[in-house]
Amino acid sequence: MKTTTTISNTVLKVTAILVFAVFCTAQLKSQYSQQWVSALNSTGNKTNVLKDVSNNLYTFGGNKLAKFNSAGALVWSTTTDYIHAMAMDNSGNIFVTGGYSNYPNGSIFIKKFSNNGTEIMSKISSGGYNYIYSPVDISVDNSGNIYVYTSYFVNGQYHSNSSRLFKFDSAGNEAWSTTPSGTGAVRMLMDNSGYPVVASTTISYYSQFPPYTTITRFSSSGSVLNSVMIDSTGANDISISGSGYIYLTGNRTVKVNPGFSVDWEVINNFYGQSVECDNNGNVFVTGNTNYSTTSNIVTQKLSAAGQLMWSQVYDGPVNGEDFVYDMQLAANGSVLITGATETTSGNLDMFLIKYSNAGGFMNSNFYNDMQNDEGRKIVLLNGNDVALCGLNGSGYSFDKVTLVKFSDVTAITPQNGQIPDGFSLSQNYPNPFNPSTKISFSLPAASFVKMAVYDITGREVKNLVNEKMNAGQYEVDFNASGLTSGVYFCRITAGDFTDVKKMMLIK
Repeated sequence: MKTTTTISNTVLKVTAILVFAVFCTAQLKSQYSQQWVSALNSTGNKTNVLKDVSNNLYTFGGNKLAKFNSAGALVWSTTTDYIHAMAMDNSGNIFVTGGYSNYPNGSIFIKKFSNNGTEIMSKISSGGYNYIYSPVDISVDNSGNIYVYTSYFVNGQYHSNSSRLFKFDSAGNEAWSTTPSGTGAVRMLMDNSGYPVVASTTISYYSQFPPYTTITRFSSSGSVLNSVMIDSTGANDISISGSGYIYLTGNRTVKVNPGFSVDWEVINNFYGQSVECDNNGNVFVTGNTNYSTTSNIVTQKLSAAGQLMWSQVYDGPVNGEDFVYDMQLAANGSVLITGATETTSGNLDMFLIKYSNAGGFMNSNFYNDMQNDEGRKIVLLNGNDVALCGLNGSGYSFDKVTLVKFSDVTAITPQNGQIPDGFSLSQNYPNPFNPSTKISFSLPAASFVKMAVYDITGREVKNLVNEKMNAGQYEVDFNASGLTSGVYFCRITAGDFTDVKKMMLIK
């Protein structure tokens, strides 16, 4: 039996306060440290990032496709057609697709590259229609067959039934195409049986969200296996659990069982952008309160029955524009989100925000390139390390894809719970050290704290703290295993307070 629930603003605010109160009693915080930043000069407003078994990263922007190694160095880049989506097969080959402005109306392309950048296959398909195609997803099954899911436009607008699913064989030859119900392609995922599952929406020009969404599961021959229509919900993302449940988010969050019936719906008071599920059936959703210049970010955890377990609202440094693009669940159960937040300079900064599985705010990291930076995708690396993939440019004209790697290596431990009389930074202990040392600092009032380690040339080699912290006494574990012997300096800035300590690493 389907249940429908509405979560009010009051519940959101109360839940956030309760969660924050519980979090403040925690004894240990995990802090991300920025390891490296790499960039690919390109134009376009679409990007993605994939990793292989060696943690090499593949990304695209505009008509550029590139590979970076695990240390952030560019391995190769190639110029191709304007890319809309990317996938990787089990052998590490990269597949890309695009359309829209590349070819005459009604054409899409697919290309296959080896992991060393060699183009293996290139095909163009007319699709059989004189429309402009804009692919949203590409996937490869275990047999090497390629699926492309795309929207198409007529005179710059969606047409009736204007989403289309293509299947190509491993050589890139078109096997079939079909038109799912709905006027706009949302997402495509492959289920555990290797069948494509697509979500599509109808389009209304008189309201912000379409009146319904359809989720359809197709066989390998293109026939419809299952389909469900969900009333009055716009959609931005879907997720499929290991047991075959499908989760959708937009202005509602919906759970669809393997028989393609709706188990429950939760009416959001925000616009869901990303949805994930864990092995226990819990559902995590993040989205934007609106699409205006004063938007905030809401992140929630729902039980397998659709009950709200916690909710957090993020409002950035200024009462400005904050929006989210992607969310991932780390191996330790923490919740990671990325997007963009407006700063006092008026620019947008890329961010990585981490919540515990219980909903506590753990930390936030920011990246700024003195222009607008938007975090678009998160990829999980070995351990709890992560990489962000984002776009950088002036205004909303992007000219660069940026990759930022963060390592989850720093532990920040609150000490005796007493509020100190003043700011202070203590000398690290032990000193000299190899390779770890402890650094203590005190905050008499809540402050935004920046603590980093610099080498003798003044280059920042480790970002230890970069977040707003409550008043108290703290101890940071600094591990310098990746650094060479020598003199280093630890610098802290908290409000108007600044101090520096000299440290000696001897290996």
